[in-house]
Amino acid sequence: MKNIKLTLFLIIFFTLISTICFGTDLDAPVEKKVTIRSEIKRGADAMFDCFMKKRSPISGTAQCYKEIYSLNQQKNTDTKPFLLGLYFRTWVDLGLSLPTSRNYYKKLGNEALYELDEAIANDCFKKYREIQYDIGLNDEVLCQIVDLKYDKIEPIINEWVLKKKK
Repeated sequence: MKNIKLTLFLIIFFTLISTICFGTDLDAPVEKKVTIRSEIKRGADAMFDCFMKKRSPISGTAQCYKEIYSLNQQKNTDTKPFLLGLYFRTWVDLGLSLPTSRNYYKKLGNEALYELDEAIANDCFKKYREIQYDIGLNDEVLCQIVDLKYDKIEPIINEWVLKKKK
């Protein structure tokens, strides 16, 4: 009786082990779960990482925005949540720098770059707000997702909302 139980146990054990070890289809596609949160974060992080690599105050944000947008469009990975993160982070970076950068660009004798940054900021603000409402996120949750302090960003958002109503 003891040998039968042991034999039965060993048969079941080795069957399970062989299924686990050898039952994997190596040609099966690997699937990664993508969430709205992870896509928003991916878009915002891509912008932040690119800008930190360039560290260019002269329209580095505009360069990064165009590169990231184009690359993800080519790869067909430009989901709405990804674009929300990209647009929001681009707008935040430009929205924080635009009030002081005009004089900087004037000193360089290149106000066209300021106008480019301003146009991109306006476009990104409009687009991020549209996608944000489609997805149903408020500003506070969006800031949490991209690791920004809402109390620091809220006044800028309110200022831009008022500016766009005029």
